[in-house]
Amino acid sequence: MASDRDGLSQKEAAARIGVSYGTFRNMRSRGYGPQPYYPVPGGRPRWRPATVDAWIEQREATAAKHGGAR
Repeated sequence: MASDRDGLSQKEAAARIGVSYGTFRNMRSRGYGPQPYYPVPGGRPRWRPATVDAWIEQREATAAKHGGAR
């Protein structure tokens, strides 16, 4: 697993969220999901574990508020 400094790859971020790689890519193409950062200009996106975890917690809180998963 990558460290906070290195960030997560798309596959690692997808696994952390609990979706397939393809679903995660689809989410990203629609502007949905945790925000990536780019450690190298023009490089591949990475995700900070804390950012992914906060996104998951927000989704869970929203689902609980509305009476179920969304």
